[in-house]
Amino acid sequence: MKKVILSAVLLVVSNVLLAQGDNNNASQEVVGSSNTVSIDQDGNKNNALQDVNGNINTATLTQKGNSNTSIQIVGGDRNKTIIKQVGKSNRAVSYQLGLSYKSKSEQTQAGNHNESYVIQGGFNQQAYVSSKGDNNLAVIVQWNENNSASITQSGNDNEAISVQSGSYNVTQITQKGNGNQVYAMVENGKNNKVAVSEIGKNNISTTLLKAGSDNNRINVKQDGNGNVSGTNPYFSGSFGVYVSGDNNMVNLSQKGNSNVASQMAIGNYNSLSISQH
Repeated sequence: MKKVILSAVLLVVSNVLLAQGDNNNASQEVVGSSNTVSIDQDGNKNNALQDVNGNINTATLTQKGNSNTSIQIVGGDRNKTIIKQVGKSNRAVSYQLGLSYKSKSEQTQAGNHNESYVIQGGFNQQAYVSSKGDNNLAVIVQWNENNSASITQSGNDNEAISVQSGSYNVTQITQKGNGNQVYAMVENGKNNKVAVSEIGKNNISTTLLKAGSDNNRINVKQDGNGNVSGTNPYFSGSFGVYVSGDNNMVNLSQKGNSNVASQMAIGNYNSLSISQH
């Protein structure tokens, strides 16, 4: 077993850790601003941790192989985290907590049975998750205002989950393939925008606006056969779009055969539409 530990406590630092082989552990700790750090691992069952505290830092994790784990914990403003994984059964986790401002998280995965998680609690945050392959899971959780979440998945039997709490947030989820699922929820927020696009067959989409959600916009598009905007394991009802609040606008469009669509609204001055071709 190889173990590499790097601790950098500098105002300006650039460090790269490289490891080849299996069962390696690598960690980087940075305190300060304008730092650039990266870890590159090639092999199986490796673990990588980056702990960054400060502003305007860039942290990159790259792993090639199977059953690897990447974890990034970042505190501060205008930081950027990047995780790239190629292989199967990998896990990527990025935490940007506190009331951080204008930070960005990017995760890309290629392979099957991978998991990706981004958790952000701040303002003007950006989260991007992209995966290619089958049976992958992407999760983005954000709270506070002016945040954006983007999930893009290409393959079959994938799952995308976005949860936002706050106002003036944007969610965009795109899936291409068959048997995919989308779950998007906005709670206690106003003036949010949610856009979901699924291309393929036998896909499932569910979008929820929880109590206290006003002046939001939802657009759901499904292109293919046998798609459902409805029943899913996350909500006890059978509605593909569930709205609780006032002055919300929902557009649901389906193209293809044997599709199912359902909507429900609780509140005042809501606008709901379903288009099937």
